Amino acid sequence: MRIQNSTHTFRPRPEASAPETSSPMVEDTFQKSESWNPVPRFNPIFRSVPARTTEEKIARIQVMLDREWKFFGRQSYGTDGRLIRKGFSEEHPRVYKRVGHYWKEGTGLGFLDGRDRDWPWSAAFISTMHEAAGVGPQFRRSPAHARYIRDAIFSKRGGVKEAAYWGHRVTERAPQVGDMVCYSRQKGVSYDHQPLRYKSHADIVTAVRPGEIDVIGGNVGNSVSKKSLKTDENGLLVDDNYNWFAILEPRDLSAFSTTPPEHGTVGAGGTV
Repeated sequence: MRIQNSTHTFRPRPEASAPETSSPMVEDTFQKSESWNPVPRFNPIFRSVPARTTEEKIARIQVMLDREWKFFGRQSYGTDGRLIRKGFSEEHPRVYKRVGHYWKEGTGLGFLDGRDRDWPWSAAFISTMHEAAGVGPQFRRSPAHARYIRDAIFSKRGGVKEAAYWGHRVTERAPQVGDMVCYSRQKGVSYDHQPLRYKSHADIVTAVRPGEIDVIGGNVGNSVSKKSLKTDENGLLVDDNYNWFAILEPRDLSAFSTTPPEHGTVGAGGTV
């Protein structure tokens, strides 16, 4: 599997720096490298004692999200999109091998790590969380969020009960712990218009409170980060910092084999 994007250009790896205390608005970032160094695998208990239910797998993903966020220095953003706490940047000696682990475990691309600044790794992070939790192949691991977002939207439209996720409009479902919240990073993408490939991002919900939720995602502000997002009186997502268009609800994360829904032709292609 290879990622191809003609807009990617190589940049020298920067010197590592310690966590800072301030930063502008959070943005997804990109990276590039020539070597991959192994890091300790996820909890071996997760491998030897498989979770049997969707609820158990959601709980395991939550444990891993919390651990990875802490490993990267607890980088956090408030509901206004501003940095509250700066963690370790992806190229830092403490964490760059972990990014390489996401690439290897989540997508099979073992030649990349956190020093590779021209490659997006947020979908590799999400894919690794599902792989390590033992989620079945109905969740299609990918270096691009668009693949599983489209699967979820088409699964809901087709009523596929054994799908990993169902994709809802942001006006249809109040995010719950374990859901994924998704936004597009290019124009012309919406819930109803799903190109075959497009730039996007997804975070996983880790907490729900009156008026806001917490989400954790990878490659956010060069790190694994937690963001707080605004919700309305009904719990619906109303954050206006990003172009949110879908809420993915876990349906069946068990480890069985299934055929993803047929997509057909849905629109003009874009970039990953």
